[in-house]
Amino acid sequence: MIKRVLLILIVFTTVTLAQETACEKIASYRMNVELDVAAKTITGTQELQWRNNSPLAVKEIFFHAYLNAFKNNRSTFLQQAGAEPAWGNFFGPDWPQDGWGYLEIDALEATQVNKFNKTSILPTFKYVQPDDQNPHDQTVFRVELPTPVNPGEALVFNIHFTAKLPFKGIRAGFVDDLFFAGQWFPKIGVLQENGWNCHQYHRNSEFFADFGDYDVSITVPENYIIGATGILQDSTISDGKITRRFVQSCVHDFAWTASPDFKVITRTFKHANLPEVKIRLLYLPENEQNVSGYLEGTEAALQHFGTWYTPYPYPQLTVVDVPGDSRLGSMEYPTLFTVKIDYNSIPGLRAPAWTAIHECGHQFWYGLVANNEFEEAWLDEALVVYSTIRCMNAVYGDLQSGKTYLEHGNFSVPFTLRKVKMNTAFRAMESYRPWAQWDVMDNDSWAFLNNKSYRAQQYYKGALMLFTLENILGEEVMSRIMSSFANRFTFKHPTTADFINTVNEFASQPMNRFFEQALHSTAVVDYAVKSITSEPETGLYGLDEQGNYIAPVEKEKNPQRFNSKVIVERAGDYVIPVDVQINFANGETSKEVWDGEGKWKKYTFSGKAAVLSVIIDPERKLALDVNYTNNTLYAEAKPFAARRWATTWLFWLQHLLELAAFFA
Repeated sequence: MIKRVLLILIVFTTVTLAQETACEKIASYRMNVELDVAAKTITGTQELQWRNNSPLAVKEIFFHAYLNAFKNNRSTFLQQAGAEPAWGNFFGPDWPQDGWGYLEIDALEATQVNKFNKTSILPTFKYVQPDDQNPHDQTVFRVELPTPVNPGEALVFNIHFTAKLPFKGIRAGFVDDLFFAGQWFPKIGVLQENGWNCHQYHRNSEFFADFGDYDVSITVPENYIIGATGILQDSTISDGKITRRFVQSCVHDFAWTASPDFKVITRTFKHANLPEVKIRLLYLPENEQNVSGYLEGTEAALQHFGTWYTPYPYPQLTVVDVPGDSRLGSMEYPTLFTVKIDYNSIPGLRAPAWTAIHECGHQFWYGLVANNEFEEAWLDEALVVYSTIRCMNAVYGDLQSGKTYLEHGNFSVPFTLRKVKMNTAFRAMESYRPWAQWDVMDNDSWAFLNNKSYRAQQYYKGALMLFTLENILGEEVMSRIMSSFANRFTFKHPTTADFINTVNEFASQPMNRFFEQALHSTAVVDYAVKSITSEPETGLYGLDEQGNYIAPVEKEKNPQRFNSKVIVERAGDYVIPVDVQINFANGETSKEVWDGEGKWKKYTFSGKAAVLSVIIDPERKLALDVNYTNNTLYAEAKPFAARRWATTWLFWLQHLLELAAFFA
């Protein structure tokens, strides 16, 4: 009996230690904060335990102060956002005085065992602008230690801070009585072997941080419901206020929300081969119609991403529904994500489920496999879009199509075309094609022409690149690549090179050239059938080998043999092997593989039936192809082609009539 108990204790201890040491803990935070709903501020204290896991000895420490992006109109974030027409007067001259946000450091002390006692380093505080030298930007600050911290050494920071949430801010802010705190506290940068990685807050950029443990106590009015990263440990009530303590190990950020208006639904996700996850949905009463879609999408993502890639390791996941007129929605944080459905979303596209699947997908790509979103955003955004489309197709198949009319700024009128089905991947091409040649894909997030070009490259081109890769290598090989990448780099910071190396390990041939074109050039895939000619084969005439004259014979009325010539061309500048299918009038088919290297390729056929049609990429392997309309050519006009164009014309006429009926 004693041996059995001892064995149980040993197993329990081993499991506990394994869970506690699952990640390399570099930056761990303990915070105690209080929300002032009248002043829209969060005040509190932070104890940050940080370890230098780089090969460098450093005396300067860099921190993010993200909320200062909303301090005034000259911040880098708002300067970049102001160039986007859709943002209108957002944070413009008419913005309410209490609508601005900021992060103030009231006290900052550092301690290092055996080197120096608790010492104020606030006098060394200085804002810096490592990306653009904008003197008005205060989203990164630097402090100096009394002595350098060497590789492997740790120290403790004690910080008092005040965070002012902006009105309807991006990823953080307040709307009426709802508060959302994202990127709200002083957050240490990532020290790498070449120095500090601590970028300013840009319009398009997201985030990058080290893993650690978070222990956060939040005080709000007693009638407020809180949702937060991690697991609720305990609650205390005093003087009309409630303090809730949340704890989570092995995460790289912490976000929370509070509102007296939230309705709460809890559900436990269960799957035979995956760990249980408690889903906690906080939703606003006016958005109740989206609840089933949110829950359905979240469970679909946990199931499919969990079985395809790696199981979700945390016991709880919080989903937060935010106001439609805010910019707080569709954003991911460890063990928590926000959802929002615009009033003008097309109903047939199942927006609630899509949004939940996408944002839950970031729990895997970004949450677990934690790439640098500042510098290589495609490593999470493209992987999530690719995976979301796969998940949507697995759960729902082809969706109803739709159109939006009268688009102007943020206004449009949506319609669902119930009888027109569309594969979800097609919408990725619609978003990529107009911006295909404006920017290269592998770029810093703030270095794109605008937000549309950024999304076209990082989200949609990246997803189409992955679908093309899957079609070339095969679904089984692609599955091995994705699951291996996920499992190898969970709780790590992988790079583009890590992903390419994983692909090359499983691919039958190196895919470096494929990635070089996709990631580092503006080349587009566009292969086309240029021409088809088929002439009846004639007998020999003229002089034979002995010099005898042979007169031409009359052409056969119904020739059976033809000399045919097919020319295909590379209309784009992306070089990739492509399949070419030649269909003959007698039912035979010739399947060729063109290496795609030249500007054109000629195929000749003698003695066969006439060529009826030519199809480039008949299996649609090249998801990156920007123009499928030139992939097929018929040797002569066919009645069904006319019917196809007539149908297309009627399709758009239907659109027009629907729009007229709407305003009738």
